[in-house]
Amino acid sequence: MVNDFDDFAAKHKKEGDDRKRLAEEMGPEWVVLKGFVAALAQDGKEFDGRKLEWSPDAECLVLGDVAAYFLHRERNGKPQDCLIRFDRRPAPLGKHWHDEQSPLTPVAWSLEPTLVDDRFHWSITNVGVPRPDSSSADLSQKVGKKLAEYHLAYRKHYEGWSPAKITG
Repeated sequence: MVNDFDDFAAKHKKEGDDRKRLAEEMGPEWVVLKGFVAALAQDGKEFDGRKLEWSPDAECLVLGDVAAYFLHRERNGKPQDCLIRFDRRPAPLGKHWHDEQSPLTPVAWSLEPTLVDDRFHWSITNVGVPRPDSSSADLSQKVGKKLAEYHLAYRKHYEGWSPAKITG
């Protein structure tokens, strides 16, 4: 006969152990994720005739006039509330965008750590459509694809405009 209390207690302990493990692994895994994304640029990947660039200062992957920013808060030296925001790229130092507002609404992916088959994964929690959990390597590919889609939408908005949209 199965003891309901013992099963409940064991499940509760495992959930607590999993939460502790995720909290400990999230910081190093956040660094790993950014490394995989930066590697897209370091490997010379291109889309639509433009090379991907990694900006370590802004912690973002840049494609043309758009970027995927890696943002988080810290608590006790550990990252919290990790997200990736797709938006217009930062203007070069000493320059500003001619039009203050980006023509596209930024897209943000909130990331939650999860364990899948006892391995660390990221879950995108706020996109409206359930997304399968992804390893950092898989999520980096999804970031590259989403950035390319965002780039195309941005270019479509500016079709026919002069490429000089940044002023000094």
